[in-house]
Formats: sequence, C-alpha cells, structure tokens
Amino acid sequence: MGSTLEAQKKKAPKPKKKKVTVSPGKPYYSSSTLRAGFETALPSANLSETYKKSSSFGKYSPLAALLTASRKTGASYAPEEYAKGSRLAEKVAKEEIKRNDGGIARKTRVF
Repeated sequence: MGSTLEAQKKKAPKPKKKKVTVSPGKPYYSSSTLRAGFETALPSANLSETYKKSSSFGKYSPLAALLTASRKTGASYAPEEYAKGSRLAEKVAKEEIKRNDGGIARKTRVF
C-alpha cells in the first residue's frame, strides 16, 4: 500500500516556472524590488558590454570586469528579487549590444 502512494507522488506533474521576458521597451516587473534591481543595474550592464565590444582585450576588458564585479557584489547583499532584476538587466544589455552592433559603421584606419 505504501508503494502506491509513492508511485502517485512520482506521477504528479511538477509546476513549471514562468519564463520572464524583459526588454528596455517592454519591462516586466513582478515586484518593486525586481524593478529597482533591473533599473539600477541596466546602465552599468550596458556600459560593461560596450567596454567588452570596444576594448582591445575583448571580453577580458579590465574596466568591464570591474563594473561587473561591483554590480554583482552589490546584488549579492540585496534581496533575491533585486539580484534577479540585476541578472535580467545583464541579459538585456547583452542582447541590446548584439542588436545594435550590426548597424554601426566600423571605424577604419586611413594612413
């Protein structure tokens, strides 16, 4: 009789987590702390991604690393929703820089 109860527990569907989509034009805020984390981290994340694209070191840019470290340190001491907003801002910044990168004219050297 105990095995049927265990079998029923295994068969029960697990609730799926709702995927949150956020973009600068269409923000999604489930709480005020998530909003604060997103809006606080977005400018820093954009600048960090810009440094990664324009630096001669590429993704190993020291300035980008400092910005990212300071943003993550601040988020680690904040509530979980704030940290989640910060992580979402980082994803949005990466996508925004990728999207804007294709339309920008490249600098060329003229000797």
